[in-house]
Amino acid sequence: MKKIYGYILGRETKLSAAEIEGVYKANNCPYQVIFCQNDILIVESEEEFFDLLGGSVKLFEVKLTNQALSATNLKGLINVGGKVVFGISMYGQFAKKNIVIELGKKIKAEFKEEKINSRFLYPKNTSLSSVEIDKNKVLKKGGEIIIIQDGVSNFIGKTLKVQDFETYSRMDYGRPASDAFSGMMPPKLCQMMINLSGVKPYANTKFLDPFCGSGTMLMMAAYLGYKNIYGSDISAKAAQNSLKNLDWYKKEFDKDFSCQIDEKDVLSLEGNAEFELIVSEGYLGKPKTQKTTQVEIENEISQLKDFYSKVLAKLSKILKPSGVIVIAIPFYVPGNRKLFLDPLVPEELDLLGKELYRRENQIVGRQILVLKKGV
Repeated sequence: MKKIYGYILGRETKLSAAEIEGVYKANNCPYQVIFCQNDILIVESEEEFFDLLGGSVKLFEVKLTNQALSATNLKGLINVGGKVVFGISMYGQFAKKNIVIELGKKIKAEFKEEKINSRFLYPKNTSLSSVEIDKNKVLKKGGEIIIIQDGVSNFIGKTLKVQDFETYSRMDYGRPASDAFSGMMPPKLCQMMINLSGVKPYANTKFLDPFCGSGTMLMMAAYLGYKNIYGSDISAKAAQNSLKNLDWYKKEFDKDFSCQIDEKDVLSLEGNAEFELIVSEGYLGKPKTQKTTQVEIENEISQLKDFYSKVLAKLSKILKPSGVIVIAIPFYVPGNRKLFLDPLVPEELDLLGKELYRRENQIVGRQILVLKKGV
């Protein structure tokens, strides 16, 4: 039976929405977008895939549409039993904190009249964070009401899940081996990149990261269910760190997968039509500061364009027909301009999409290319 699910997206909203599209595609699950605005994506589908996503922070199910924002309407969405702990989060361009507070107080007053002991969790702004929801056991003790208000219509729902921030923290900071130079990819970004592929991890699917660094991408592939995992890196230290981290992850999280990691330059990789999925963050160039000149950036772009043209040609050879490559390469923002590498893409690869990931004030960002090989 179809339901209406809402995803609250993380900081990189466009990338997060593209990830959701990729996961629905991988699972061959049709869906229809009902509403999309800023950090909100509401879809109608038979299934939800929140547990697979790295870029969404909350999942809710829409229960009411275009209904009055009354305490009576909202109170019915809260589970009652023991001391009730509940919260309200409001999203959309017309979200206002005073509306949230007023509704929360009215619901609490109605509970009091019914002799139900309750606690309303006040938001700092217009919404509660996943951490606040989890730490206060809101979903177990009452529930969180989600209100989407866009001025024309509204959606009222109930939160089903929030992002498991503790697990991500363990995977990010609990690993035994790390390297600031070769292991800067956040686990959630790796997960999002893998999901952009639209590939489902079957038992025999072979996954490769040819710039594996400290193994974050490989770890997230295992997290998503890939069983045949391969990595390589030109750095011996990086390859060793990857092995240590994956061994730790396998034991710490009780995961079953095989992994082979080699010390090897990406351009010397051998094989023919071997992998179904290749996902990686490549070399992003030398560290940049505000003193880096335009000439230095343009010289690096010229060098890396040639390098990545060769990389894509090599990866295409070891990719199976219908296989997918998702690769992050640098783009540059000196001032208000965006400068891209635009590497040559082999004829047998079709460009399915481009996404950008960049933290504020950084000169170098990541351009994520999604490429598929013809049959």
